[in-house]
Amino acid sequence: MQHLHARTAWWALGAAGLALLGAIGWELACPDGCTAAAAQTQAEPGGAPIGRSDGFSLMAAGPAGPAPSPAAGRTPQEVAHAVFSEGSLRGTLPDGDWGVDASGQLRPSIALRRRFDYYLGALGEASVDELGALMLADATRDVGVEAAGRVREIWQRYVQLQQQRYDHQVRLGDRSSWEPALAERQLARRRILGPEWAEAFYREEEEALRREMATAAPAPEPTAHSLLLGGAPGTDPEVLHQQRVAQFGPEAAQRLREEDAEWARWQQRVAQAYREVEVLRRAPELSDPQRMAAVAAYLERHFDERERLRVQALLGL
Repeated sequence: MQHLHARTAWWALGAAGLALLGAIGWELACPDGCTAAAAQTQAEPGGAPIGRSDGFSLMAAGPAGPAPSPAAGRTPQEVAHAVFSEGSLRGTLPDGDWGVDASGQLRPSIALRRRFDYYLGALGEASVDELGALMLADATRDVGVEAAGRVREIWQRYVQLQQQRYDHQVRLGDRSSWEPALAERQLARRRILGPEWAEAFYREEEEALRREMATAAPAPEPTAHSLLLGGAPGTDPEVLHQQRVAQFGPEAAQRLREEDAEWARWQQRVAQAYREVEVLRRAPELSDPQRMAAVAAYLERHFDERERLRVQALLGL
């Protein structure tokens, strides 16, 4: 079998590359899918995708599209044939190792995380349970029943970690979001994996990301043009107002604040009009002439003549 390690080539990038992947997420770094496995992740609603994305990054890469539904209840041998002979792991050898020393003791190391990620790379071609059973069968064959049982315990914790929900998300343009996101993930890793295993699995990644955070250039000062347009995305309204006061003076800043509020109200009215028009368009009890009349009546009630022309253009009427 040809010895390929395409799925772990990122480890050779060094600290700078690791920090970058940690900061932006595995799938964002590889928008077209670095491997078939990276594109085939499953996510709990609102949670981190299971598999390579969260294992390789500070943040989850985001909910992925639906993965193919593998046949249920397959044996480890059937799953092995599906993923090693016909699937995305064809022509590869496992990354990492089992982390078991000569005396049969399981030792915390990043090598076991790499081994777990190797199996999870086939997620979508097989379920988590099927891959866990395949992993256990292979570990039992390689290191024996007792050590394999301890490996399975860490596997179950690692899978649980991939399904962890997080409150703090990384916004690449907002460096203030990096620290709380990292801190939340560090706590989850240590709570679920235990301190020793969390340190072994994530120390290199966390240290590299902290170096990146420490050396990152400060965000550029907002320009007058950007302040007129509402500042950087996600800027707190009060912070934006103070920046405008410093740039244009209090009276101009207040006028800009009022214009922002008026624009927000306009956007809300347009969004409501879109929802109402969509309801009318889908109303099965209305004929086409009735539907057009109902839309026109709604717009006439809620918008003046000048506004109606803008809304009709925005809604494609």
